[in-house]
Order: sequence, then C-alpha cells, then structure tokens
Amino acid sequence: MRRIKIRKNERGLVLVCVLLIMGLLSAVAAGTLLSGQIDLRISANLKTRSQAFYIAEAGLHHAWQEVEDGDDTNDLAALFDTTGITTLFNNVSFGGGGYTVTAEPISGSDPKRLKMISTGCLPAGNPCASGNSKVIIEAQL
Repeated sequence: MRRIKIRKNERGLVLVCVLLIMGLLSAVAAGTLLSGQIDLRISANLKTRSQAFYIAEAGLHHAWQEVEDGDDTNDLAALFDTTGITTLFNNVSFGGGGYTVTAEPISGSDPKRLKMISTGCLPAGNPCASGNSKVIIEAQL
C-alpha cells in the first residue's frame, strides 16, 4: 500500500474546500426557495386579477340585461333621455368581490349608443381599497 503524505501546511485545505462547496450549495438552495416564493405570489396576484376581471364582466352582463328588460327602469330610451352618468349598480356582491356599473349616453351617436363602465373589485369594497385587485372595463353598446 502506498501512503500519501500530507504536508503540514496543507492539512486544512480539504476542510476549506468542503466549506466553500457547502456555502455555494446553501446559496443556490436559498435562491431557489426565494424564486419559488416569488412565483407563488405572482400566481396569486394573477388569480385575483383574473377574478376581478370576471366580476367586472359579470357587471357588464347584468347591466345589459337591465337595459334590455323593458321595465322602464334604466332602459335604453330612459338612459338616452338623461344627461350625464347614471349609476346602474353600486357595489353589487358577486363571487367574493363586487362591481359597480355606470352608463352614459354618447352624444351625437347614430345609432344611439351607450358607454358603460364596469368596475370589478376583489375583495369587495366601495370604493375599491388600495391593495385590492381592481379592473375597469369600458364597453360601448
């Protein structure tokens, strides 16, 4: 058997190399964990923003039904007779959030058109609090 002699001044070299490799692996592991947490936050924000969009879209559909129902309240003819903005729905609860819808006749349009603005907020709030997901959809009908 052949023996390898280690010089006295090189005795701690293996320990230093192992510590450097362990430090590098720890840094990589910490970076991976941080990246995973950031991805989770991004996914959660995307989910709440999508939900706020669908809440605002539901508000538009509800408003369109209200305009077309023929009950003489907030009907198309009644909205064109008004000037300015008419609030059709204010902070209606829907799917954990809420929506507000306003309508305004577009003057000089032929055929007559309405501009509807639906604001979806998740979680619900009136006005939508800072930090909540808020989406505004504008549609011309």
